[in-house]
Amino acid sequence: MIEPDLYLGKAYKFCSLSALCKIFENQSLRFSRGDDLKDVYELSPFLMPLNWDEIVNLPREAGNAIVEDAFKRVCSSLYITCFAKDYKTTDSHLMWGHYADSHRGCCFELDFSAANLREQHGFYPVSVAYSDCLLTERNKRTDDSEDLPIFLASYKSKVWEYEQEVRLVLVDEGLAKETYKSVDASGKKIDVDFEPKSIKKVVFGAKTSVDEMAGVTLAFIKVGHKPSFSRMDIDPLTLAFSDKNDHLDGLFEKLRSDYSSQTEAGFP
Repeated sequence: MIEPDLYLGKAYKFCSLSALCKIFENQSLRFSRGDDLKDVYELSPFLMPLNWDEIVNLPREAGNAIVEDAFKRVCSSLYITCFAKDYKTTDSHLMWGHYADSHRGCCFELDFSAANLREQHGFYPVSVAYSDCLLTERNKRTDDSEDLPIFLASYKSKVWEYEQEVRLVLVDEGLAKETYKSVDASGKKIDVDFEPKSIKKVVFGAKTSVDEMAGVTLAFIKVGHKPSFSRMDIDPLTLAFSDKNDHLDGLFEKLRSDYSSQTEAGFP
């Protein structure tokens, strides 16, 4: 497989607070197999460059078998998890609503310009390409094209362009078995080893409560890591979407002091 062009910049993972806490507890990131993504055009069998003129004239069962076999050959070993290039642009409003628990969740930052992050985890961060016509892109390729896996993993319809997505792409054959585990028998979800201290920044959603932020902050304190913290807010004068860190540093220091005192006193 041809290696993709790496995205060497900061990227943001939108998730619920419970998902972030699980990342800490399990020290892993969850990836989905190539045939388990949501959009009908994402890593779809219909994007396979096959002889469709013949396939559509076959009995349905026979045609489906040909397509599924070809698709499985390419995609069953690809695993993906998704990030975005920004979190506070106008387009990002939708990301907070769709992927961060309706603004009650968060996003966290990884910096893929750091070579040690890529080398330690074996991540391929790839910018998604947004196409006006996926059919045109499909027709540029054949079933034997070397870039077919990357095409399937990193091309989406232009309707998704607002996401400005970065995908971490892993190939099953290249993964050391001890670095990941299957979530269920289907093998469509895997948890891959991840160092939570790689997280550089956490941005809470505008609807996140102080108690919820405190719970997440304490999880960082327990592993001895302090990323920068901020919270999304709407400016009442301009209605602009921005992040603020009012009182969050103070909250972190108070929680750290309380946790140190409890630890020294012998409390868990």
